[in-house]
Amino acid sequence: ENTDFSIKSIEKTKQQIIKDEILNIIIHDYELGDKIPNETEWINKFGSNKVMIGQVLRDLKRDCYIETKRGVGTFVKDKEPEHSYSLVTNGFEYNARQVGKRASSKVLEYEILKADEKIASKLSINVGDEIIYWKRVRLMDNVPMLVEKTYMNRELFMDFTKENLNSSVYEYVDQKYTRSQSRRKIAALVATDILNELLDLDGNVGILYFEHIGYLKNGNPFEFSQSYQRGDMNIYQFEG
Repeated sequence: ENTDFSIKSIEKTKQQIIKDEILNIIIHDYELGDKIPNETEWINKFGSNKVMIGQVLRDLKRDCYIETKRGVGTFVKDKEPEHSYSLVTNGFEYNARQVGKRASSKVLEYEILKADEKIASKLSINVGDEIIYWKRVRLMDNVPMLVEKTYMNRELFMDFTKENLNSSVYEYVDQKYTRSQSRRKIAALVATDILNELLDLDGNVGILYFEHIGYLKNGNPFEFSQSYQRGDMNIYQFEG
């Protein structure tokens, strides 16, 4: 039995797990340009060794997720280009119908939560206010197209339930309010193992990452979402 090979395989698996966990923290807990923990803090958090954490951070720099500024620290890399625009978003179901396909969802998580500082800021509400949160995979003709995480101000949608995720959320919203502009940030990412599994990818497909804030006609935000869209089946055209 090749013991050295087995040990190296275990270490590589552990390193990939730590990389995925650090990347998940960076994507969900920090904004573009934010300073992140240093190497020692990551070592303490994961109980790992300096060599492994150092390699993980080098990998994330190589993949353009983070950058180090000498004498200052390590930061989430501000990826360009960033597109912000004012359009009413029609939604996934509408887009599917436009190309003659059937939209469906696989709900992975659904909860009523208390807004933390980041989500409260995005939705212009107070820390601790109730929000509706879900994570789901969106499919067209049973082909997974994207993974989304969405947060909505529960005060605006007290009768919203998990069952509403089986149909168009925007059609539900439009029955109550008039939607207005939306703002998005777009970045190109390397897919994590988790995204490869959820989107049924082979590891060689890039990901388009969107941050989206939807607004009502009165100017108040009603939703904040993060979506990870497979780069081989989503094409966007910008004009202007």
